[in-house]
Amino acid sequence: MFNVIKNLKTTLKVFFQAAPEADLVKKIHNDLSELDLIKEIHHEHCWSLDGEHNVYTAHLLLSKAISQNEQLELKSEVAEKLEKYELSHTTIELEFPDETCRDSDD
Repeated sequence: MFNVIKNLKTTLKVFFQAAPEADLVKKIHNDLSELDLIKEIHHEHCWSLDGEHNVYTAHLLLSKAISQNEQLELKSEVAEKLEKYELSHTTIELEFPDETCRDSDD
């Protein structure tokens, strides 16, 4: 009976696409915040597809306008920071300093 309840709990988490542990999101946030060109991180979401494979999305506000080459370098640095978390899928949106976030509540 214990295993049935345990498996039911896991199944319900998957069904509702439960978020991974809060520590995971905090660790990812802290790692990405270490990057020099990142001023702020918002619209940050992390959830599990099946209880094992996690998805992460975020908007990264840049501290200054950067060139296309700098963007490519930053994307590479972000990928390097995220690699250790073995995320199944990530979507990262870069926002320039004077840009209004399209998902903003304002």
